[in-house]
Amino acid sequence: MHARKKVSRLLVLLLVGGLLCGNLVGCAQPSPTPSAPEPTAEAPEPTAEAPEPTAEAPEATPVPPTPTEEPPAESELIIGWMASPAMLDPQESTTGIDFGVYENIYERLVHRDETDEIGPRLATSWEQIDDTTWEFKLREGVDFSNGEPFNGDTVKCTLEHLKDTHLASYFEIVSEVEVVDEYTVRLLTSKPDPLMIQRLSGYGGSMIPCSYLDEVGREEFAIEPVGTGPYELESWVRDGDLVLVRNEDYWGEPGPYDRVIFRPIPEASSRLAALETDEIDVMTMASPDQIPQIEESGNVVRSVAVASSPFYGICSQSCSEPILLNQEFRQALNLAIDRQGLVDQLYGGKFKVVNGFTISTDFSYDPTMPPMEYDPERARELIEESGYQGETIVVQGTNSSFILYDKQLNEAVAAMLEQVGITVDLQLMELAALDEYTLADSHPGLYFGAASSPMRDPTSHWFRHLRPGGFYDTGWSSSGSDTAEFMMDTMLAAESEMDPEKRAAMYQSVNKTLIEDPPWVLLFQMGLIYGVDPDLADWQPRPDERVLIEEFAPPR
Repeated sequence: MHARKKVSRLLVLLLVGGLLCGNLVGCAQPSPTPSAPEPTAEAPEPTAEAPEPTAEAPEATPVPPTPTEEPPAESELIIGWMASPAMLDPQESTTGIDFGVYENIYERLVHRDETDEIGPRLATSWEQIDDTTWEFKLREGVDFSNGEPFNGDTVKCTLEHLKDTHLASYFEIVSEVEVVDEYTVRLLTSKPDPLMIQRLSGYGGSMIPCSYLDEVGREEFAIEPVGTGPYELESWVRDGDLVLVRNEDYWGEPGPYDRVIFRPIPEASSRLAALETDEIDVMTMASPDQIPQIEESGNVVRSVAVASSPFYGICSQSCSEPILLNQEFRQALNLAIDRQGLVDQLYGGKFKVVNGFTISTDFSYDPTMPPMEYDPERARELIEESGYQGETIVVQGTNSSFILYDKQLNEAVAAMLEQVGITVDLQLMELAALDEYTLADSHPGLYFGAASSPMRDPTSHWFRHLRPGGFYDTGWSSSGSDTAEFMMDTMLAAESEMDPEKRAAMYQSVNKTLIEDPPWVLLFQMGLIYGVDPDLADWQPRPDERVLIEEFAPPR
């Protein structure tokens, strides 16, 4: 994008210069006439006959000028990002700010395209051999950007390394990876898995260079990533530009841009100003009230409902106040939140209030259920019944554009809790700081989070986080409560139920039970709005929040 604009300006200057030279004398100075040679000591003897003069002197052959072609300009796409990523390790982070970037570096065996259909990527084909065995044929001739080869051993070690991460539960159904030959693997499962292909298309499915990871360790791998994808990391300044460059040895179609810059601009107003002044080509996370200004500036609006929902997790084993373990008190927390008011005031009514834990883009969603209820009077009654004595409840949230207007959202929610009589200590921090509490399972009260659903299934949305070992697991799932035990028993059985109707009924029963005894305070299902340069108008955003450079039109 930016290279095209620069080239256009250069062409204009060259054309103007050419026209001026065509109408003015002296644009090019003639070559100087060579001086006569010094006479020699003796004059040469005259020839016998002087040649007959020709009728016309021969015309001088013009000498073409030496070409001075400019090297081709480097094409560049600049994306105004919400914040600087915390890490680029696909086995440790699932936040949109991180994976929106690293999705261009890594690849999976299968790929969910822009139409939401799943097809081949690093695997060229697959088949289910029996109820618990899946065989995959791998693409040959693929290397990681550091030269490490991709093969069956890569698949095996990738899933083995995953066991030591917060995504371990996502693939715990895989009991063994059998390397049949260099380019054939079999995934053996502990029970039938109706979601194997969806599972491989989501979090944890990215193939990693195991030798490199073992050599440098997780910490360095998270900031110096290496993948098989169409782009690789060139440079990354924390809280500054993150630059990807085209992987020149990529096995597939080359990326459309030489360089892609993810520029962190936390404030939505600043991202819009950068779009209007051509500092960036794509503005992420625009607000609904900015739509008219984006269009008036000659840019284009693109929006999509995403498979993600923010929420407040509730502590379990790390609670500073035991009242948070009380079912009536947790019900009161949910009844105290005016979700529609939040959506209307902060997001122009564009987001959708949830009607339970399962969101509208997921399998088994029940559209007949009413939205989550707002009843502050009933919340006050339940707070009194719970035995609450005014204890201070810590609410931890972000102020770093984790989602649009997160600071204002956290402040509004804290105010709503105070209005029903709860004493609140609101602690706002950067996402990376909040993640430290999450990774250590040390939240003292409520904590802000967001759950996406890469498989479009409850197992990859709320259950992935609530089950033991999940990213937002605080110990509630193993607390021994009737609700937690019912969730675990039913969801684990549903994971191997091959009949879609039976599986949907099982998901729905758990969803209704969680509403009555909630481990989270639910909010709404998000949408995303982008502002883009008109030359990129053909681009459509994805419901999974991935910003894949390969889906942008090449520079014109």
